[in-house]
Amino acid sequence: MTVLVFSDGTGDELAGSALEALTKARSWGEVEVFHVGPLDDTRQAELAAHGATGIHHLDTDHGLPT
Repeated sequence: MTVLVFSDGTGDELAGSALEALTKARSWGEVEVFHVGPLDDTRQAELAAHGATGIHHLDTDHGLPT
């Protein structure tokens, strides 16, 4: 089973609750994350370290799509 976890972050940090959810979700099966906001290599590595096997990303730098 694949579990999808929502993640967001502002500034230089990911939301701590998302990292906790990723860690817990690993016990349920494969984990993918949907991240909204800036996502650089460091954040991708942090998500992967907490169990994300796939990362889906929406960058809202220029506002939400309409």
